[in-house]
Amino acid sequence: MHSIPSSSRLRHRLSFEAIGTRWHIDTPTHIPAGAAADIYAAIQAFDQKWSRFRSDSQVSALRLTVGTLALDADEYAMWQLYRQVYDATDSAVSPLVAAALEASGYDAAYSLTRTAEATAAPDWDDALSLGHNSLTVHQPTLLDIGAAGKGLLVDRVASLLSNTIDTYTIDAGGDIYVAGHSERIALEHPDNASFAIGVAHVADSALCGSAPNRRTWADTHHIIDARSGVSTTHIAATWTLAATAMAADLATTTLFFLPPESTQQLIPCQPVVMNTNGQLRYTTNKDMEIYA
Repeated sequence: MHSIPSSSRLRHRLSFEAIGTRWHIDTPTHIPAGAAADIYAAIQAFDQKWSRFRSDSQVSALRLTVGTLALDADEYAMWQLYRQVYDATDSAVSPLVAAALEASGYDAAYSLTRTAEATAAPDWDDALSLGHNSLTVHQPTLLDIGAAGKGLLVDRVASLLSNTIDTYTIDAGGDIYVAGHSERIALEHPDNASFAIGVAHVADSALCGSAPNRRTWADTHHIIDARSGVSTTHIAATWTLAATAMAADLATTTLFFLPPESTQQLIPCQPVVMNTNGQLRYTTNKDMEIYA
């Protein structure tokens, strides 16, 4: 969703496929082999735990039986924020939306064919309990952390990189983190990739965006209201700039259900929303140049 100008300081690029998307890590020097291996291992471990597209993942096992997942500190923080967003959106944003996504065709096989009628996601308090650094599933349930999980993983990769390199840009399929320098990143118009609706100035922060047109089939897309199991219809794209990629990632989904001002109060960020009629909505954004 973003166009990133190349920086003369970042001459080396590590690219790879992971968690269903293309990653680019740009750095001024080569990433040491040991650091790269740590990054690959962290991504693999995260995928094996949280991917609903893998039959051997820990969350896939929970669709068959009840159980408890141990949470690392950053995962616990993510689930706490998920719960706050769940409450603020009246359960529209929910990690229990996986069954509705699968029914719509966004399944492990990417069939993109609806297999069941749209239904509401289970109630959080019926299905889940968030304890201190643990998550208990009370009924067989498939979880989906797609609204925040990729952002959290970007933050983990950033933390690993920072052990050896001070300056870098991570782009994981549009979830971007910039450290040690600044980037001017275009906010791509969702209907015309050759146009931008604005530019973000990103430095030691994260920029994420979300648009239904990236995963659309028939009359459905991947941003689903968990209360109905039906895709949203009134938002064309959202963008957020925040201190962490996890916060920016979750905020982009929250903006489909809350106005920018409310989202900003819930998740500290600089938000921008484009309605399907082309109207732009945003708060005062010191690091965003919006071409309104």
